[in-house]
Amino acid sequence: MTEHEKQTKDVSAPDTPQSAESTDAETKKPANAEAKLSDLEDKFLRALADAENARKRAARARTEGHVAGIAEAVNALLPTLDNIELALKNRPNTDAVSVASLFDGVEATRRVFIEGLKSLGVERLDPTGKAFDPNTCEAMSVQEVDTAPTNTVLETVQPGYRRGDYLIRPAFVVVSKVKNSGPGEAEDQHTKV
Repeated sequence: MTEHEKQTKDVSAPDTPQSAESTDAETKKPANAEAKLSDLEDKFLRALADAENARKRAARARTEGHVAGIAEAVNALLPTLDNIELALKNRPNTDAVSVASLFDGVEATRRVFIEGLKSLGVERLDPTGKAFDPNTCEAMSVQEVDTAPTNTVLETVQPGYRRGDYLIRPAFVVVSKVKNSGPGEAEDQHTKV
């Protein structure tokens, strides 16, 4: 082998392993790039989903805050309405024109107030004559009667108010309980027969 052949062989020998390495590197680059692209795409989709979830949470919080704000405002105004209704309930029996006109004005104020509540989506709860519902009523007392089944609302002391599913204030009510005959009354009935 001549010197020239050795040099040519030496020069060509290192190229062969380099070209194999470069071929491996070229095939690794696209695979690596695809993995990175896939990873970035996954991160993008997760960030997009997180942003959408955050938007939904903010909308839900905004709605709940709106309802709670109205409920708080209504709750602050309800004592005024309660006092107006108490004044109307205790209207004196008199023929004096000035007193009658005063109560007519109070009644008109009450109607306007209730209409204002309705415009805010607030529903008035007056369960008199209906079955007692502990979700919307609070029993102030229980009264024994013969005229109504047990757990019937006999009287609404103060009406309740709600907006949609949000209970602003329960109705304060008097609930019925059927009178039980006492042991002495039962014995008397047996002896009379």
